Amino acid sequence: MASALVAAASERIRAGLPDRESIIRNIKDWEAGAHKPSDRYRLLYCRVFGKSEAELFGEAQASETPTPDGPTTLVNTAVDEISELGLWVETTNVGTGALAHFEDQARYLARESLRAAPGPNLQRAAVLTRRILLLVRDGHQHLTQTRDLYMIAGKLCALMSWASSDLGKIADAYAYAHTGTILANQIGHHGVTALLLSARSKAAFWEGKPTDAATLARQGFEISSPDSARVLLACQEADAWQVQGAVGQAKVAIDRARRARNQINTTDGLGGPFECGPARQANYEMGVHLRARETASALKSAAEAEQAWKDGDTWAYGTWAQVRIGSAIAYVMAGQVDGAGDALQPVLQLPDELRLATLAARLTRELTPLLGDGHPLALRDHVREYCLGSTTMGQIPGG
Repeated sequence: MASALVAAASERIRAGLPDRESIIRNIKDWEAGAHKPSDRYRLLYCRVFGKSEAELFGEAQASETPTPDGPTTLVNTAVDEISELGLWVETTNVGTGALAHFEDQARYLARESLRAAPGPNLQRAAVLTRRILLLVRDGHQHLTQTRDLYMIAGKLCALMSWASSDLGKIADAYAYAHTGTILANQIGHHGVTALLLSARSKAAFWEGKPTDAATLARQGFEISSPDSARVLLACQEADAWQVQGAVGQAKVAIDRARRARNQINTTDGLGGPFECGPARQANYEMGVHLRARETASALKSAAEAEQAWKDGDTWAYGTWAQVRIGSAIAYVMAGQVDGAGDALQPVLQLPDELRLATLAARLTRELTPLLGDGHPLALRDHVREYCLGSTTMGQIPGG
């Protein structure tokens, strides 16, 4: 009981308490009826048991000292409670080091997503997100720290949404993006909101809703920081327009992406799948050229992407595979089937865990219809086999 009474005391009251042995002797005297506890101890007993003084001690203590309900005691109690509130505001269950670690881990997982299979990486991101949100839900932080936790969790939600689309789990992609958007809105963070709009645009694109994809990408572009994610959002808008056959609007969006690249003046908020270097931009430009049946320009964009990687641009197997698929489509359009086979062969040899649902969907939507009876059966079979190898992932609606 002595420990409980001390724990219930504010710092001001605790400073005036005697040593533990003296408190124990007082408790024994009170229990034996030798005398009654003073106002200070009566207040602490009430706090420990969560009951009123009348419930614990019966009739109010008859003494000339102020009772707990008297003005002096009420003032003292108010001071104690406000002091305790101030102490609580200063407490936190997360430190600067932990916040930096969470941010570093989020960026690491974003970088890993460029080379690693999406499934395991998504699981690791989910574990980290749960750790962060449990800190928010079950503890207390300074307001700036809570904001940082929301920001990092929002970024992770964007990352998980992107990976879910690669896995063909479009409903999951929307769910992660929805949660992330709630977090971003709570802290008014436009940068995180832009990442989530990018992830939502991707989900809409592969769900077969290109108009929604274009709208979401443009919304993200308008609020994004001047980093490479802004370039990506313009490219996503172009991709959404070209798949609808709106080549003119797609080219306008590509021009917007080029201007955005020239305006970059800050580092990426997350990077990884939301980073858009010259190679990735060239891949999106190639898609617009293919829709316009400008095969020579498409192959030129493919060469620009390859050169950008040689010059040190960030390499990602997903973008690399898309460039290869785009090159194969261009070669087939130009009647150069051998070139298509050479371009596609490295992609067809990817292990099953890297055969993204998005890659399989593009092969099914854009390349397979071009491989009619006049094309080698082996190439058609290899494409079909590749797509079957991606059946461990979710299925994206066919075009």
